[in-house]
Parts: sequence; C-alpha cells; structure tokens
Amino acid sequence: MLSFGFFYFIQIPLISSNSDVLLYSLRSKSDLPIVNYAFYDKTFHHEGTPLPNYHIAHTVILWSIYRFMPNTLRHSIWPAGLVSAVAAALSIGISFLIWIELGASQKKALLAAALYGLIPTTWHNALIGEVYSLQYLFVFLFLYFFLKNKIGLSALSFSLANLVSPISGLSFSLVLIGNRIKNKPIKAAVVGLLAVVFYVLIISVFQINPLRAFDAISSSQRNLLWKSYKFSVILLLNINFFIYSIGRGIKTPGAINWKFYSVLILSISPQLILGFYDSQFLVEKGSFLSVIFWAISFMIADNMLAKNKHMNVLILSVLANFIIYGIFWKMPELEITQARRSAAFELNKRGLNHVKISGSWSHAVGLIVERDGWDLQNLSGTLIDIPNPTEQDLERTMEDSLLIVHFNRDGWIARTSKAVFPKSMTNLYDPRNTTFKDILEEKVRNKYFIIYLWKKSKTPPDHTH
Repeated sequence: MLSFGFFYFIQIPLISSNSDVLLYSLRSKSDLPIVNYAFYDKTFHHEGTPLPNYHIAHTVILWSIYRFMPNTLRHSIWPAGLVSAVAAALSIGISFLIWIELGASQKKALLAAALYGLIPTTWHNALIGEVYSLQYLFVFLFLYFFLKNKIGLSALSFSLANLVSPISGLSFSLVLIGNRIKNKPIKAAVVGLLAVVFYVLIISVFQINPLRAFDAISSSQRNLLWKSYKFSVILLLNINFFIYSIGRGIKTPGAINWKFYSVLILSISPQLILGFYDSQFLVEKGSFLSVIFWAISFMIADNMLAKNKHMNVLILSVLANFIIYGIFWKMPELEITQARRSAAFELNKRGLNHVKISGSWSHAVGLIVERDGWDLQNLSGTLIDIPNPTEQDLERTMEDSLLIVHFNRDGWIARTSKAVFPKSMTNLYDPRNTTFKDILEEKVRNKYFIIYLWKKSKTPPDHTH
C-alpha cells in the first residue's frame, strides 16, 4: 500500500484539462464547500442551468484538503490528485484484506491487489483527481467491514460511497460473495437500510434530486453499433494480456471457487448494463467498471498461482500495463499539450493574450493554462463556457471579441469514425459550419486546434430566418 502510494504520489500532475477535475478544484477556493450544485456555477459560467451536486462527500473532503495546502498548490489541481492517490493506495491495502477475509492465501491476495493497482483504469484514476478512487475506497471499506461483521461501520462506509457517487449503490451486490457471516441476508438488509436512511437524509437537507442525472445521460446517447465498439475498447484496454484469464480463472480450483466467480459476475451485471447504456472510454466510466477489473485481478492471480508456473505472464502483464498506459494516455496527452502550448505561443505573439476564450472545457481550459499559466484563478476571469455557441450566444456575453477554440479532428481516427459511424455523434461542433462563419477570423492552426477570433458585429444579427 505504501509502495503504491509513493508510486502514484510522484505522478500527481499540477494541471489538467479534465473539465470536472478543474471545476472541483475551482470550487474548493470558495469560503464554504459548495454542496448544492455541481457543474454549472453562475460565478464562473455565463450559461447553463445549475445541476445538483451528486458528489457531496468528495466536495467536502477536497475542500478540506485545499485548506491545508500552501498557496502555490492551492492554485493547482495537485490537492485533488493527492486525494485520488491516497484513496487509491488505501483501496489496494483494503482490497488485500478483503481477499484474506474471503479465504485467499496472503501470496494470492498480495498478487491480486498489486494487479488491481496496475490495471490502467485504477492507475489513471489514482492520478487525475476525479471521484472514482475515493468512491471505491469507501466501497471496499463497506465490503471489508461487512465481512468483519461490523454492521454500523459497513453502513456508514456505504453511505459515504454513495455520497461520493450514487453509482456506488450498484456495488451493494458485493455482499453476496461472503460465506462466513451468520444471518447474512438480515444483516445485509440492515446495512442497506441504514445507508439509505443516511443518504436520503443528507440529500434532503441540501435539496438534491438524484433523478436529474438521467437528463445528462440521455442527452449523450449514441447508436448501438458505437456503444458496442466503445465497450469492447474499454474491456480490451483494461484487461489487455489478462483477457484469457476470465475463462480459465472460473474453472481454476483455489481458495475461492467457481461459485465466487459466478455470483460476482452476476452481481456486477447491472454495472455492465449501465456502462453499456452510456458507453464511453474507461477513464470516464470508472464508477461503472472499477469493481469489474478488481474481480478480474483476482481471477488472474488465482489462475497464475494455481500451477505455480505463470510468473512470465505476470511480468508480461505488468509491462503491458506500462506500455498501454503510456500509448493510450501519456503520449497523446503530451502531444496535445504541446499543440496547445504552440497555439498559446502564437496567440501571445499576436497580442491576443487578454482576449477571453470560449470552447469546450477540455480544450479551452487547456489553452488558457498554456497561455496564462497554471494558476486556476486565471480560469474564472478568462473562460466563457458556452457549449456549441451561436452568434446570438456570443452577443449575450457582452464581450467585444472572443477566441473560439475548435478541436481539429482531421486525423485518421476522425476519418474512420465518420466512415464507420456516420450518425454516431462523433463529429464535434465546428464553428465553420455555423451561421456566423463569415465573421470568424482564423488566427492559429496546427495538428489539433484551429483558433478563431470573433468580434462583435456593429449591427444586431438577423435571426428571423
């Protein structure tokens, strides 16, 4: 656990273009924790209806951590990454204890926990400052305390897990995998009831409506072919060289037999369904999929140690995770960052360093960071967050001019997706296709970005057509 904590700690970034993480960090600058609303705040945004905050516990914990940070770090996302790194390391330690409680040997439990810590979704979520690592720390504490017959602590942990993310409710089925508890159904019902009462009490106090989450999910739906493709990518990227162990692991005799695998796979099926319902890349859906890869890590360990001759597979698996993480996350991230840095340099050279920036969170924020520095205070006064703006939207900002960032997806991935999935919503907003394209002046173009300068027209635009 300490080793993984150090391993994650040295990789915590100071800045990110992840929209949610940046918003969590910005909100932590307030005098009190902002628990009523989540992604739209009139202080920082000109448009949007306030959405409820589904991550109350994460908000309060992150806000508290920021209070103790030195001034330089308080203007970065580093404290958010610290919360994720510590939570992930603790989750690996608790995971080891869970496998011991379930009857695994120390060697097998250690191997399973280590593999879980190196699976790309766990590794990535341990660094970025999202809610997922903290969520699964409380999920694992809930299961551990339940296996230890600590009903009160189990209920409290499950409540906190849901207050970090309501999707944690799907993890309640993990109580099915324990076999050593007397009157388990009754105790499970008590844990669930106490957790629900506490959760409902908290969200009622803050007047939060969890059902609003379905509005956001339904707004991003894609067709069946696209979902099948994306969900396959999620599984393949995370399991990589481990994939063969799913089938073999179920048949392998060990401390935990085939019933464990069968019950676990059936109990996590709702998470598979929801993950498929709104299928995206794995780093966006850690809440749905972390427990699946946690279970798979034990299948791998069980299979590898059953015959005591699979250490070469372990070595290849660990190397595969380093390679896959680097290829699919680190290298593209560095390449896009370099493109943003180049674009920011060109903007400053053209004297556009004081013009506010509009565009999608990830690219507009990244450009501001590269142009103005990684102090988060730059964002609140520089970002105009309006998704897919029309000229009328830009007129309402009362700005004389704005820079509009367009992510130029002219690479082979975009061409392939457009050919195979022509109606899958893969084509991002392009200001060149809007009604005000004739008043946009292209200022910067590189491999990933096109940046336009919009200036307020002297006469109001005609929208009667």
